[in-house]
Amino acid sequence: MGDEWLGQDKLYHFAVCLLIPLGTYAALQLSALLHAADACGGTGCCGASAAAAASAAARPRLALALSLGSGVLAGLAKEAGDALCVPRCGDASGKDLVADALGVLLASGVLGCRQARARVAGGGGYDEVGAAGVSDRWSGGARWRWWR
Repeated sequence: MGDEWLGQDKLYHFAVCLLIPLGTYAALQLSALLHAADACGGTGCCGASAAAAASAAARPRLALALSLGSGVLAGLAKEAGDALCVPRCGDASGKDLVADALGVLLASGVLGCRQARARVAGGGGYDEVGAAGVSDRWSGGARWRWWR
């Protein structure tokens, strides 16, 4: 059968290493928004401090780094398992690593554009999340618009 560049296995590697960072990033953003809302009693009326503002500005970079790292780690772990014969021997492939890298690269482009768009739109920090940590933009009046 061989190790084809455009085989189904490479598509799986690409897709997994694309979706893991995207899902991780979305989960980290949602977690930060919910945590900020809980800290304010759900009202969004907390006073802001300089430390809170600095922390909010650093979160997108941290979320991006953790998200992309999760995709790289998943790809490397799969290939390490293949090289160590877990669950079977002989499946380790440099081509799989290339497919993994392409998936993470596309995820970094998508997430980088996402962050740039949030900065251009005036969010500056964590997707229109104010110093209180609660989104200032509403969609439908009842939920956060954290993923445009």
